[in-house]
Order: sequence, then structure tokens, then C-alpha cells
Amino acid sequence: MGKSGDQAVLAELLAQAGVTINGDCAWDMRVHNNDLFSRLLCGGALALAESYMDGWWDCESLDQFIDKILRVNLDIQVQNKFRLAQHVLKSKLFNLQKTSRAYQVGRKTLRYRQRSLRCHAG
Repeated sequence: MGKSGDQAVLAELLAQAGVTINGDCAWDMRVHNNDLFSRLLCGGALALAESYMDGWWDCESLDQFIDKILRVNLDIQVQNKFRLAQHVLKSKLFNLQKTSRAYQVGRKTLRYRQRSLRCHAG
């Protein structure tokens, strides 16, 4: 079974701390709910704690897991990636330079030019 996009992003971040998803080491994260990945990317450190309490993941040596992710500032990296994703999503959703708006912009431009020509003509 292939990794989801969110799982791949999270696996890459955790690898920086030497943590593997469903790995063999005591500090590796064992996932019990595949919705965990998007939850963590959206919710950061709070989502990590809540999802642990909800039983979505566990770890044999939680203290080592936390130590490893904090040493490489993964909490900050996740927040930054989420902010970047928000920015990209916002620019895609609210981009006013769309084909669907081309007609509206063209009409306004044509009206402006017609008024401008009438004013200069006299």
C-alpha cells in the first residue's frame, strides 16, 4: 500500500529526527489510524498529543520519541509547512486572474476605454 501525500510529508519530517513510521526502534511511531497524518499536519503539537490520547498512534519509548522530535524542532517545521500550504491554497482559491473572470475584466476595460475616448473627443 502506497503512502498518502500527508504520510509522505510526515515521514520525511520524522526521518530528520531519526524516527520511522511503523519502524522497529523503541522511539518509532506506530500508527493505528491513517487519518493521523493529515491531523498532525493541520494541528501540530496539540494534534500529536490528542491523537496519542485517542489511540491513533503509540510508541514504546515515548520519552525518546519526544526528545528526538524536539531536538530537530519538528513542531516549528510542521507549523511552517502548514503556513506555506495555507498560502498556496489561498492563492489558488482566491486568485482573481481566472478564465472565468476574463469576460468581466474585458467588459470593464472596454467601458473605461469608451468613456476615455468620449472625453478626449470632445
